[in-house]
Amino acid sequence: MELPDGCLSVFSGHLDEDSARFLALTHPYDWPFPGGQFGRYSGWFCKCEQFEFEPSMNPFTGQEILAVFDFAKALKYGWVMFHESGKRHRGLKIYRKLQEGFDPFLYGLFMKRDHEDWRRKTEDWLWTIRQKDDIEF
Repeated sequence: MELPDGCLSVFSGHLDEDSARFLALTHPYDWPFPGGQFGRYSGWFCKCEQFEFEPSMNPFTGQEILAVFDFAKALKYGWVMFHESGKRHRGLKIYRKLQEGFDPFLYGLFMKRDHEDWRRKTEDWLWTIRQKDDIEF
């Protein structure tokens, strides 16, 4: 799987269940940080930046996402890509063991991905990342 430049591959088991569910069932336009789906069944990509929590996001806290972002930034990456076959990093806690290597929340995200504008916008973001330009959201 080809990742955009500046994107760290991360095993999706480094996300706890609440965060995985939040990413799967919430449209990326409503995420508290820029990001989206990385292709069909391929996981989520997220820009590594600080974000503020809103009470409506409970039980999502995103603490482990922020830990992954900090880890990625320490390695000089600006983006992370969570995937069931992503790299397991010693410096990050594993919250979920995936049965048969399949992350059920990735499938949930694909099922929600039914808006043509979302798909087109995601493709535009990926092209921009590959061109090494800064993305405007």
